[in-house]
Amino acid sequence: MVLMLSNSDVDKVLTMKDTIAALDVLYGEVGRGEAVTFPRQDLHVPLAGEQDDLAAHYLKTMGGASPAFKVIALRFSSDVCTWPLFGDLRRRVKLPVKNGKWLGLILLFSSVTGELLAIMQDGYLSRMRVGGTNGLAARHLARNDAARVGIFGSGWQAVTQLTALAEVRDIRHIKVFSPTRENREKFAKDMETLLKIPVQAVDSPEEAALDVDIIVTATNSRQPFFPARLLSPGVHLSCLQRSEIELEAYRRCDLLFINLNSPESNHTSTLFRQREKELNMEVRDHPWTYDKFDWNAYPALGQLVTGKAPGRSADSQITAFVNNIGVAAQFAAVGAKVYELAAARGLGRKLDSDMFLEDIHP
Repeated sequence: MVLMLSNSDVDKVLTMKDTIAALDVLYGEVGRGEAVTFPRQDLHVPLAGEQDDLAAHYLKTMGGASPAFKVIALRFSSDVCTWPLFGDLRRRVKLPVKNGKWLGLILLFSSVTGELLAIMQDGYLSRMRVGGTNGLAARHLARNDAARVGIFGSGWQAVTQLTALAEVRDIRHIKVFSPTRENREKFAKDMETLLKIPVQAVDSPEEAALDVDIIVTATNSRQPFFPARLLSPGVHLSCLQRSEIELEAYRRCDLLFINLNSPESNHTSTLFRQREKELNMEVRDHPWTYDKFDWNAYPALGQLVTGKAPGRSADSQITAFVNNIGVAAQFAAVGAKVYELAAARGLGRKLDSDMFLEDIHP
């Protein structure tokens, strides 16, 4: 039988503690070269019938295997994307595919038999593995006494960024800044209820970064906005994506780790070229932003977890982790844990395996 799991099913069984534990095992495999993952493949074409608006159909695929968990995962999503301006920043916005809903799936295969074990909606699991990855990095890079957090962004992804930090450090106070007052105030109230930690909505980036031990950028900005002047000695900078931080801020860090050295492969229709020039942007998921910045020169999280690259050695150091690109094997490791827990609780819909098998071998 193949287990079909919804986001609701995943939410019922997957904790941040389990997520970080699974990722800790996985990044040990990654650091030793045992886990296998292929870089994300991005494909953008204009929406059919769209001539003037900057709107694209975005197909994303990625896959990876974890020998420790004995599974292979293939994750893909089909999105409709636009790139509107919010103030001075251009953001990517994913529009619902149908009836206010999005399409993203994880296929989980057994690396023992090759059979399909599960089909999972990817939304909740993806958010947990992103937060868990940054949390795992903070466990290795943030000061042991880190207790104060300043976060930029109040969206869906920001929630698990804070949940993960609360799992790896004794967080005592959080400040949040985002451009819209109503959003940051609601986020502060919701997170205070969730984490049982004081959360304060603040009115400026400077206030969010003042007197904190960990700074988190968790936005969907496609243009750099975080400056070097907001970094203080001893702080750990945790970035949700590579396009948030100004170049000088990266250069000021004493230690900088990234998620993966291999970049994604981007395949974009030339039909976008004129609009890209007019708007001074690229139709892609995450722009590279800095032409002269060599991401491959920096160690990856797997090297940090295995001790092949040293972590923080002094409280005064400024450390940073940039989640520059997703590691597909995360879906294998965390997906295997979800499959185990959901099966034990009898969650999900059972589908006949024969529906996915054929008697012709291409």
